[in-house]
Amino acid sequence: MNGLVSEPASAVGQAGADVLLDLVGVSRRFGGLHALSDITFRVRKGEVVGLVGSNGSGKSTLFNVITGIYAVSAGRILFQGQDLSGLSRHTIARLGIARTFQSPRLFTGLSVLENAVIGVDAPYKTPTLLNLLRQLWIPWHRYASAARGAISACRLGMHEDRNPATLPYGERRLLEVSRCLVSSPSLLLLDEPTAGLSDEESNALIRLLHGTARDTGLTLIVIDHRVSFIRALCDRLVVLNHGELLEDGLTAAVLAAPHVIAAYLGEEG
Repeated sequence: MNGLVSEPASAVGQAGADVLLDLVGVSRRFGGLHALSDITFRVRKGEVVGLVGSNGSGKSTLFNVITGIYAVSAGRILFQGQDLSGLSRHTIARLGIARTFQSPRLFTGLSVLENAVIGVDAPYKTPTLLNLLRQLWIPWHRYASAARGAISACRLGMHEDRNPATLPYGERRLLEVSRCLVSSPSLLLLDEPTAGLSDEESNALIRLLHGTARDTGLTLIVIDHRVSFIRALCDRLVVLNHGELLEDGLTAAVLAAPHVIAAYLGEEG
């Protein structure tokens, strides 16, 4: 790494009270392929961090490791001081980590509003028909107001009775974001949230995420290929390159670094 980090390396792993997520020497191998190699960085409460890099650099793999979809091959992931090793993805979600995926994962048999309401508890359970039916017994008055607020903030309020399968792709992505917000996570991982969004929708999403982080203390880690979005949203960037940590520092400094331009911005154009 080329030294934009303001925090001394000796401090890594010494999780203070304000450290929400601490990755220490995290590696993930698939046979002989090293998808992630010795990734170490920390995220403090309330930070908005961009996770960037070229295609295949390990960004989504890192999200999958944090959320328990993949186990770490080496290293530790601490969330609020608790080691996530060996925990199921549903247990990790219950601890307060929510995420979106590159392709929206929605329940197309339910309405837009029902998708948002079911987001309160659905991430904690295996998505079986029985669990969905149980969820529909949750008293609507407990969560419907919060769900309506979330979908309205994502500019979907006029579509609450529609089947999400009928929405344009960008609006389906926004619905997935709103469903995560209803669950009130401590940490939200967004995987390419602006894919399919117009510039106007992307700017509205920036305002929503900034406002939510300011008002609730929500911590965000965001993967996105739209540099203007990352620049406007994120105070700090972590750059991956071929599964290794290339850089970690303030957004403006990282985006101006020649080695980052060569490895990431040069390819992204």
